[in-house]
Amino acid sequence: MVVKTQTAKETKARAELESVGLPCYLPFLLSTLRNGTKRRAAFFPGYLFVRFLENWTDAFRLSYVSGLLMLGDKPSLVGQRVIDEIRARENRDGVIVVAPKPQFRFRRGQKVAVKTGSFAGLEGMFLRYTGGTERVHVLFQLMGRSTPVAMRVSELSVTL
Repeated sequence: MVVKTQTAKETKARAELESVGLPCYLPFLLSTLRNGTKRRAAFFPGYLFVRFLENWTDAFRLSYVSGLLMLGDKPSLVGQRVIDEIRARENRDGVIVVAPKPQFRFRRGQKVAVKTGSFAGLEGMFLRYTGGTERVHVLFQLMGRSTPVAMRVSELSVTL
């Protein structure tokens, strides 16, 4: 089951659940704060995993538990395989290793040239990334109008 905890109280909720005999799993990642220091943080803020309870309504009586992730009127269950896959990503310290954030090559308003594809040879103005780092919108002057076009970032290069 997935237990919803009070905000930033995942560790206290885990201790509380384990004190009443309920085994829990609370995955962590290493988070970098604005000042550059690193700290352990919940991988799923506000949630932790608990083995299924026959009498699951008892979980609501605990101080740091604010609810359960529900599917209709029953608790949503997470398969052991999913838990095992999450655990497989942990390092020796029990922290999930997350790949670094991708570097964005283009900035809004930057001139770009299309290297490949239907618009090869055209120049445009970079607008934004759409849903990650692989797709972008570029503004082209086509037929006397400004026209935004979605394309793969791999089709572009920076114009000097």
